[in-house]
Amino acid sequence: MQENKGEKILITRLSAIGDVIHALPVAYALRKKFPDAQIDWLVEAKAYPLVKLNPYLDNVILLPRKQWREMLSHDFIGTIKSFFKFFREMKKKKYDINLDLHGLFKSALSSFLIKPGLRIGPADGRELSTFFYQAKIDIPAKKMHKIERNLHLASALEAETDEVKYGLKMTPIIRSRVSRLFESVNIDQSKKLVVINPFTTWESKNWFLERYFQLANELIKAGYYVIFTGGPGDKEAVDSSPR
Repeated sequence: MQENKGEKILITRLSAIGDVIHALPVAYALRKKFPDAQIDWLVEAKAYPLVKLNPYLDNVILLPRKQWREMLSHDFIGTIKSFFKFFREMKKKKYDINLDLHGLFKSALSSFLIKPGLRIGPADGRELSTFFYQAKIDIPAKKMHKIERNLHLASALEAETDEVKYGLKMTPIIRSRVSRLFESVNIDQSKKLVVINPFTTWESKNWFLERYFQLANELIKAGYYVIFTGGPGDKEAVDSSPR
């Protein structure tokens, strides 16, 4: 693929914050390959602030699925109008390429409605998503790490994928908020910090808590300060589990 200055590329990874983080290195890989291109990212509300921190993107576009779901029960016509207005505006952007990292019906349908010049997605995409792709990228191994999988999809655009950079740029405001939070719970900021979030939305994907505790103990012995994070229910589970 030639590196045209006018290239307009849209990355799609809509939701699941952990999976969005695993997709962030794609922005760097594509920016390195196409330094003068316009590279945008389509994402839903929960992960939007995170993707906004990536310096390798030109624009981060919010797909308002949550808003549409909330509107649907009391304003069906308004929801439909908002839906088609959004995609009309996206179509006007005239993207040359849409790289769908998500591989689900909702992301593939979005790509189809945006009408880029080329719609690319994984050949093993689920929920009939592959029906919408013009180029389907074979995944060489079923058990690839998500980061490797995403970068493999980016390599279809001849991007170099040896270097992994997330591009999370911490602003002074964020640093200040984190510092105040740490001070409020007496966290020793002089040590190297390791954050462990042991829970996922799906219980079947959770690792055993006792193994997280074993890992945490080894990290503490090595001089790290370990923090467990999660929601209110998660805190109770951690506090009540035997170490």
